[in-house]
Amino acid sequence: MTSNSDPIYSSGGTGHFQEVHYQRGAVTLVVVVSLLIAVTLATIYTAMVNLQELRISGNDYRTKQAFNNAEMGLEQGWAFLTRNSGDVTRTSLGGWAEAGGAEQHWFLCNSNADRTALCNNFLNAAADLSQWLIYADAITSGTPNPFTVHFLTPLGSGVAPETLPTIYVYASGSSDDLTAESQVQITLTSASPFAGDPPDVPVVAGGDIELSGSLDIKPRVYEAESGDAMAGMAAKALAGGDITIGGSLADTPNEYPDGETELQGNIWDSLFNISQEELKSEIDNGSIRGEILSDCSSLNQNSSGIKWIEGDCDINSNGLIGPDLSAINSCDQLVDDPLWLIIEGDPSGDKSKFNGSVNVWATIVFLEGAGELELTGNPVFRGSIFGENDIDFGAGNFQSEPNPYLLQCPGDGNSFFLVKEEGSWFDEWTEL
Repeated sequence: MTSNSDPIYSSGGTGHFQEVHYQRGAVTLVVVVSLLIAVTLATIYTAMVNLQELRISGNDYRTKQAFNNAEMGLEQGWAFLTRNSGDVTRTSLGGWAEAGGAEQHWFLCNSNADRTALCNNFLNAAADLSQWLIYADAITSGTPNPFTVHFLTPLGSGVAPETLPTIYVYASGSSDDLTAESQVQITLTSASPFAGDPPDVPVVAGGDIELSGSLDIKPRVYEAESGDAMAGMAAKALAGGDITIGGSLADTPNEYPDGETELQGNIWDSLFNISQEELKSEIDNGSIRGEILSDCSSLNQNSSGIKWIEGDCDINSNGLIGPDLSAINSCDQLVDDPLWLIIEGDPSGDKSKFNGSVNVWATIVFLEGAGELELTGNPVFRGSIFGENDIDFGAGNFQSEPNPYLLQCPGDGNSFFLVKEEGSWFDEWTEL
């Protein structure tokens, strides 16, 4: 028999166990609630951190987007200037510097209040606004990729930049949602690919010149100076070797009116400031206005600028090749750049053939591997012909009536290419 003193059966035992049960339940509840609060706080904290990271990431994305759009603006501005390089300094019809013209785009910074305010973003307080030009119409792009581009350049004369201008390009870009903005700038300097002082005779060869057919060459490209002896063949052509006409050697094949006895220096260097490789590369990448062609089949009276012919140049036409400059009295009157044909030639050594009675308004340069020129018709050459090696005209009829502006104008600042000045890129607008 169990004693009544056993604690299991003691008085009030049931209440004791209930109290312990309740205490354990309360502790569990407190722990659970605490855990829930901790989990909730952790969740809220994690959400806040993630939200902050999203904001930072979004801001970084928009900042980079604005920067990339500003950089795109710089590239577009540079390309726009390159495409229109023939108009940048032109004061004649259609030029950006034609005062009062429909296409005038350069204006003095102090010409009105809006331009003054805009120029003040780029020039320091001491700058003379009357000595700076701003391109009137900003280059802009809407969404996506919004940007704005401005051009600034020192004044040359009138409302024209300097002959070989320095152009400051300022671009601003925005994110697509327009909440972020970035500013960048570069300085573009210009240089002419042309040397500006070419030999002033219609035919120049690094080697021999030979002509079997009839000959009709005007004496010189430029106006004759008083006392120049123009009558002989030697005054009309210049060669590093011999000049032969109809199989007979000219009496004084290397005599030149200015007292020179032979061709001086390298023909290419007398025509251009940059190498052949550089010129072709600059044309190919669009820095110099020109075109690389496989042959001359597409040439016509509207062809202008530098045409680099990789093969031979065969012309079968009775019309015009290149713009007619007969009415031009100064380089400022040019609407299109004079035509220059640089003939690289087919490696097979074939001849370039000029047939028919075509009028060629172009300066022609035969490179070392270009082979010979064959005349089978009655072409008239209005520009000079330069050959790095021999020039053999064959048995055709050669007639040359050179126009001075074909040679003068490209070297007179009407043709130039733009290059970025070293160290001129800034990721903010800086005052000049």
